[in-house]
Amino acid sequence: MSKYIFVLSALFLNSSATWAREFSYKEIVQKYMANSPEIKAAKSTYMVSYYDKKKAISKFFPTISLNGSETEFENPAISSIGSRTGKKYVGSLDLVQPIFAGGAIWNGLEYANLNRSLQEQNYLLTKQESLANILLAAMQIGALKEQIKVLEDSQKYQERFYKLTQSKFQRGAARNYELSQAHAGFLAYGSRISNLKFLYEDAQNKLRLNLGLEKTESVEFTLPGPSKVEQMDYDKLLEQANQNRPKLKSAEIGVEIAKKSKWLALADELPSANIVGSVGYQSPTEENFGEDSTKYHAIGVTLKIPLFSGLSSVHKYQSASESIRVAEENLSSARNTMTQEVRSSLEGLNLAQELVTSTNEWATQARKALDSSTESYKNGVIPSVQVVQTQTGWESAEISLINAKQSFQAAILNLRKSIGVDLEKVYTESN
Repeated sequence: MSKYIFVLSALFLNSSATWAREFSYKEIVQKYMANSPEIKAAKSTYMVSYYDKKKAISKFFPTISLNGSETEFENPAISSIGSRTGKKYVGSLDLVQPIFAGGAIWNGLEYANLNRSLQEQNYLLTKQESLANILLAAMQIGALKEQIKVLEDSQKYQERFYKLTQSKFQRGAARNYELSQAHAGFLAYGSRISNLKFLYEDAQNKLRLNLGLEKTESVEFTLPGPSKVEQMDYDKLLEQANQNRPKLKSAEIGVEIAKKSKWLALADELPSANIVGSVGYQSPTEENFGEDSTKYHAIGVTLKIPLFSGLSSVHKYQSASESIRVAEENLSSARNTMTQEVRSSLEGLNLAQELVTSTNEWATQARKALDSSTESYKNGVIPSVQVVQTQTGWESAEISLINAKQSFQAAILNLRKSIGVDLEKVYTESN
């Protein structure tokens, strides 16, 4: 019986346990693209614009309708007979073919095309912003994992240092305050590591939810090592941003949409013409309706020329002109923002690369100093306080190197995003 209980317990524990899996940039991007509600919503809005374009195209085609009516009328008598009443029965197939609608047809189609382009850029912008955030979250997980490893290594070193100080204290070669200091330094790591692990697990859970993973899955990520980046020309980067940056393209399309909206708003105030045709039956009596003698057909052109509409055309013109001005200001602002972000991103990448180089050298020298100080303390050459200082310096150097590596990866990401590089494409092809 106890064997069965053990087996059932093991199964239960395995079903509720979490398992960690190492993810690459490529896998993170693919998972997020497949599960992100924000990206799905933006893509759906973009797809809806396709049907708006189809609706605009339909304005070029005639409308055909089947109509019927029964009308009772009264005519004044020409003679002294009095008044005479009668009825008219009509059934017809009517056609209306627009010829000109104040520019609403062509402008409507161009507006639909522009709106589709705008929704495409909005989708790309949503994708860029969302992917950037999710990739930064992955980088944070990688940095926290490495920081925990540094503190755990430092804790092991501090434990060895504490035991060495104990041994020296027992031989009378170390003072009581040195032993207490070594012990306190060792104990301090418990809370520091616990705090980092809490942040690490919290970041893992948030990323797991964003990737649509099961509760039993946990995300592991390793920061890529820094690579040498060739010197980049600012003007070429700015030119690339002008061509590809979704936020700028959206602002440019916004100006064109505002101009088209102006003509669409004024279309009702301009002349319009239609070809109209009708074929059917018209009879004064219900009994004769449908006979050959009641057949009729008509074809013609209708022309509408608005003369006065309460100055609505003036107000429409002023409103549309103001919308164009606002759109042009948004475009100017988007260009200024682009210029600032490209320059800032390039400077940030250059600084991050220099920081990786300097902190890597710092960490290398700090490691050598730590190894040397430990041996010197063991031989009684230096006091314990100097060992503590050396260890603190090594730990700071290692943490700074991790932060520099994270900043370097984030700087590459920010520069790519600022010049409009497709993050989905570049990060799925990088692994």
